[in-house]
Amino acid sequence: MSSYYITVLLDERVVKSMEKIADALERAYPVRKEKGSAVAEAVVTHVPTEEDRIRENQGASTEPIEEWMGLREKEIVNREKDHSK
Repeated sequence: MSSYYITVLLDERVVKSMEKIADALERAYPVRKEKGSAVAEAVVTHVPTEEDRIRENQGASTEPIEEWMGLREKEIVNREKDHSK
C-alpha cells in the first residue's frame, strides 16, 4: 500500500472515532436549548476610559447642541442663518 492510502485510511478512522465521541457526548450531556428558540440579544457594554472620565469631568455630553440652547440662542442662530442666505 502506498502512503497516500494509509493516510486516507487513518483519516477515515480518525473521523469515525471523532463522530463516535461526539455521539457519546451528546448522549451524556443532552443539549438543553430547544431548537428554534429565540436567541437573546447581545448586551454591549462600554468600560469608561481615562479619556471618557476627563471629558465627563469637563462637562462633555452626548446630548445634541439644540438641547443646550435656550430661546435667545435659537433666535440668534436663526437670524444668522437668514442673514447668510
